[in-house]
Amino acid sequence: MLFSDDDLRFTREDAARALDVPIEAIDALVEHGVLPRALDARAIEAFLRDSLIRLYHATATATAPAAAKSEPQNVLRSMPEYEAESRDRRKATNQRAAPRYQPARQLTGTFRDVHFSVQQISASGVRIRHEETLRPNDDQRVTIALPGGGTAVFRARVVWSSIGSSYCVSGLRVTANGEQLAKTVDALKRMKLLKAEDSADGRRKGRAALAGISDDDVASIIRAHRILNTDAEGVFDYLDGRVGIDSIRKVIAWLRQTRSAEAV
Repeated sequence: MLFSDDDLRFTREDAARALDVPIEAIDALVEHGVLPRALDARAIEAFLRDSLIRLYHATATATAPAAAKSEPQNVLRSMPEYEAESRDRRKATNQRAAPRYQPARQLTGTFRDVHFSVQQISASGVRIRHEETLRPNDDQRVTIALPGGGTAVFRARVVWSSIGSSYCVSGLRVTANGEQLAKTVDALKRMKLLKAEDSADGRRKGRAALAGISDDDVASIIRAHRILNTDAEGVFDYLDGRVGIDSIRKVIAWLRQTRSAEAV
């Protein structure tokens, strides 16, 4: 994030001049809830960043060769979109071809020369956290350092990538030497260094934390919280009271809890 909490606020006229767009464009963005009514540099920066991500995705999709249409769509997401969609990915766990696991201790590696830590691993791919950005569809050599010595080496393609203000999360799918990854998963399981992702207890806790809150409201709260980086009262004002303050507090607490769990 380039701007601090002390940045000056903008009038709609100032924002229109700074972005070199008609004032009507700013009015429409504010009235539709894309930009907050209290405009500031951080909110405008977040809007521009997310817009550029979508533009890149649209361009990449439009220019993809016809032969690649049967391939799964490669996605570049903003971090708010990643966190809002992660629940859907967890719901789909039972539909996956290969079980997903979370490391019980830190696993690190490289994608090309980009260093990462493993958040999730299976026989078909890994989800990684890293600082440098990765481009969807990039296919490179991957190494993972194994506990006790040794290295797993295979190739993988970036299927999706989510960009946050201080780190990124990406999903990699193995494209060559997949047996190396499968053997690594088996070895880590024997060493009791993997735990099955999203156990029944975890799913019950997740549902209880957000009980009574619609998916649309959860997504709106996450987006507002990420744009404003503020407390529940600030999100409540930004959403013009459309979502109850208790629901907002529950979602923000859930976000903080899941972020803390992923940082362990």
